[in-house]
Amino acid sequence: MKLLNLLNKIFNIIFFTFKKKLLVIFFLIIFALLLVIVFFKNKDLINYNEVLTINIDKNPQHYSDDELYLLVLKKLSLEKKLVTQRGVSSIPSLNNVKYINWINYYLKKELIKNFYFSINFHQILNYSISNNDVFPFGGIIFYSGNFGSMRSQKNIEDYIKYINEKFKISYDVSLNYDLKNNYEKIKLTIYPIISLDCDIDAQVRNYCRPEYFIKDFPNINNYKYKETIYLKKLMSKLKELGISSPLAPDVDNFIDNSSSRKRINFLLDLSKNNSMFLVFKHFGYEARLGDAHIKSFLNPISDSEFNRILIPYKIAEKKNIPYGIMLSHHSLPLDPNVPLVQSKKINEYIRKTFPNALILSDEIKMKGLLKDKNLYDLTKSIETDVLIFNSGNLKYSVQPIILGLKNKSDDEQSFKSVEKILIFKYKLGLIKFERLNNN
Repeated sequence: MKLLNLLNKIFNIIFFTFKKKLLVIFFLIIFALLLVIVFFKNKDLINYNEVLTINIDKNPQHYSDDELYLLVLKKLSLEKKLVTQRGVSSIPSLNNVKYINWINYYLKKELIKNFYFSINFHQILNYSISNNDVFPFGGIIFYSGNFGSMRSQKNIEDYIKYINEKFKISYDVSLNYDLKNNYEKIKLTIYPIISLDCDIDAQVRNYCRPEYFIKDFPNINNYKYKETIYLKKLMSKLKELGISSPLAPDVDNFIDNSSSRKRINFLLDLSKNNSMFLVFKHFGYEARLGDAHIKSFLNPISDSEFNRILIPYKIAEKKNIPYGIMLSHHSLPLDPNVPLVQSKKINEYIRKTFPNALILSDEIKMKGLLKDKNLYDLTKSIETDVLIFNSGNLKYSVQPIILGLKNKSDDEQSFKSVEKILIFKYKLGLIKFERLNNN
């Protein structure tokens, strides 16, 4: 009996002591969470509004609008802060969005919306950027799972509106044309490229299509013999939602015949009519030789085969419209054993042969490229105009990428890439100009 009483006392001591510790831990977590919310609420994205004077050689009234705006963008590309326009980051992971939807079922919409927007990755990412004296990245990618898990058109619209508002950059530009305070003012706003990693030209990954979360949107299965009608509806809806590019099509296994060429022309015309751009990928990638996500490899392609894979890019170039070329982490005989995204030869060849194309890297953090390198050195080695990368979280920092871009800003090609990105955005309507009254 004495033994039982002793055991009971020991149990009560342990139980109540442990219980108190649990309460302490619980309240500490709540307190820390509140601190995080308050911190990031106060550290919200700063308003990127710059004032700039640009000297030009004649009265602004002597330029057409297009001539003047392109001149301003050329001068603007020399601003070192804009080097981060070369970066395109992903949005939070699929699980994050699923958890938000689940919690939203139990809590008031506005409460969870404010909570989520207060501590999501954009706040953390932008806090890193603002501490490095540079601007936000030039674009955002929705991976297909992220897009589908938004579950409703309103969620997508709200989120894209939020991204546009928080990643936009504004300039008040004074155009001085005789160095004597005779100037015209222009206000311009730069918006991010918002893209969706969803191959519109394939029926896989159907969960990233609008019918997955928009009830009244037609399903592709209803258009077996009228797929072109479906694709027109799809591109129109993506544009309506605020998407600039579907990051498609994949032309690695392009078969040269009249039907394939017609298909490429159709997709290009579709992108033009919706003020969007296609991204052709992956420039000579051959899946049978390996997986460049995991390990880089050489594709020993013959000259005749190389000319065949160039056909879609040549068709796009003839259209004289904005389009993209995404490079993977394999290599080609033109520069063997050097991954395309790091190859000066390959990138110079593309810039010379396909001047209308914006060159994008595949995700740079993939094992096939990163290997044992650090992100800072890797970022500085990338030769493409645009670098695509994971947005980062509390475990993986974007700081090395930001610093890598920043410390490469003196490189001549880096300035040219920023200029190309700005002009590209202007052609897509992602840079808005407003000519103000003369002073």
